Amino acid sequence: MRSIAAVLALVFGPACVWGQLADGVRVLVEQNDLATAERAVRAVRAKGGATPEVAAAISWLGRGALAARQLDRAEAYATEARNLALPMLGVRPIDADPWLATAVGASIEVHAGVLAARGEIPEALAYLRQQLKTWTGTSLTERISKNINLLNLEGKPAPALEGVSLSALRGRPVLLFFWAHWCPDCKADVPVIAAVQRRFAAQRLA
Repeated sequence: MRSIAAVLALVFGPACVWGQLADGVRVLVEQNDLATAERAVRAVRAKGGATPEVAAAISWLGRGALAARQLDRAEAYATEARNLALPMLGVRPIDADPWLATAVGASIEVHAGVLAARGEIPEALAYLRQQLKTWTGTSLTERISKNINLLNLEGKPAPALEGVSLSALRGRPVLLFFWAHWCPDCKADVPVIAAVQRRFAAQRLA
């Protein structure tokens, strides 16, 4: 992971390195430095205007605000990212530009997350299902389906797993993390998983 100093040099230096802004913002968001991340995005946008990568970086701000439970701020970032990305996309397929796919996908995820955090689970599910129809056959399908499953699984028994007896772990906190080595969202969750491990270590987290 890049150091904060390296990220700041990247986004505030005299020559902005395009193609790395969103990655730098992600690093700052993962380190809970949303204020610096936003200043970085605004600085780059002021120099180079709105670009697909700027839209993706703003969508990362939305994720950070949602994680910090700053719901109004998260919603504002999600709306901004979506309003930037969709006109840039035009009539092209969403997967024609990875930055735009990131921006639109994250804006959907954050908006649904805000609704869910406000207790509006049915509204969040309805929104996600509508978006699933809109983006069927694209890379967003898996991402939207994941969020539908997360909301549907909450409060229900965990699914049965091969090779693991969850009933044998009854009484202990259990973390099930479904991941893939190519998934950037999974890698971004590493600090969260580490925090969960520290919090529940004394209770023999499984």
